[in-house]
Amino acid sequence: MRAIRDFSEVALANLLLSKQVAMNDPLTGLENEHHLRQELTRASDSESLFYAVVDVCGLTAINDRYGSAIGDKAIKHVANVVRRSFPKPQSRCLARTNNGHFGLLFSANDPEDAQKQLEWLRQLVEKSPLVDVQDDIVNTVSIGATPIEGSADGTLSRGLKNLQQAKLQGRNLVYLYPNELRA
Repeated sequence: MRAIRDFSEVALANLLLSKQVAMNDPLTGLENEHHLRQELTRASDSESLFYAVVDVCGLTAINDRYGSAIGDKAIKHVANVVRRSFPKPQSRCLARTNNGHFGLLFSANDPEDAQKQLEWLRQLVEKSPLVDVQDDIVNTVSIGATPIEGSADGTLSRGLKNLQQAKLQGRNLVYLYPNELRA
C-alpha cells in the first residue's frame, strides 16, 4: 500500500511540475502566452482591465554588443521591475509572449489611470540600470496598451498596434489609444 501511495505522490508532483513548466517562461519564470490568452478569454468587458505590451528597447543592440547572456540579464531585470510594479491582484497576468515582449493584464480605473500606471513603470525601468556588467546598461521600454474589449485575439492585436505606435513616435514611451467603443 505504501508503495502505491508513494508512486501516486510522485506522479501527482510530476503532473503539477509539468503543468507549471507548460504555463511559465523558462527564462523569467513569468507566465507564458498560452496562460495570457486564457486570462484574456476569461476577462469581461465590464471589468476595468487593460492589456499592455511592453518591449525592451534596444535589446538586439545589447545582445550584439555584450552577448546574449547580458541580454538575458536585461530581460530578467525588466521582468522583475514589471513584476514589482504590478503585483497581484493589481495585475491579473504578467507573461512573456512568444515574440519576446511582456504582456500585462492589469486593473485601472479608466484609460487615464492606466496611462499613469504605465508611465510610472516606464520611468522606473529607465531609472533602474542593469548593473554588474561591464557598463551600467540603461534599459528603456516602449509600451502599447488598450482596454480589454471583445475577443482575446482582438485585444492582443490592438496592444501590438499600439506598441508599434509607441515605437514610431520615438520609443521609450507609452501609447494608449482610447477605444472609440468606450466613448
